[in-house]
Amino acid sequence: MKENGSKIKKKSTNSSEKNSKNSEQMSDEDKQIEALKKHKELRIYVQKELKKKGIKSRETRKNDPRGDIAIKRKDKEKAKQTIRDMNIKYNPELKENPNEKNKNDKKRK
Repeated sequence: MKENGSKIKKKSTNSSEKNSKNSEQMSDEDKQIEALKKHKELRIYVQKELKKKGIKSRETRKNDPRGDIAIKRKDKEKAKQTIRDMNIKYNPELKENPNEKNKNDKKRK
């Protein structure tokens, strides 16, 4: 594109700048789509980390109320510890209070 004989360059932005810049302009539907994309990426990442630890997992179906990733019962504690370690890695402030129990760690009956 030329204007007055000079080229106009389009300013490049990375996706995070674009998302934060447009978040106020995004429709509710676009915000939901963005949240689902992030959720999917996180689930895939967790499954890859579980696989590295030798834990087989699969994606659940039909909006399972028990969660998004299914694992064998024998791997439950190892999987929980893997996810705790990931949480501390990305949220270092959690390391300061290691004795605080996660409310989601309650035993199911």
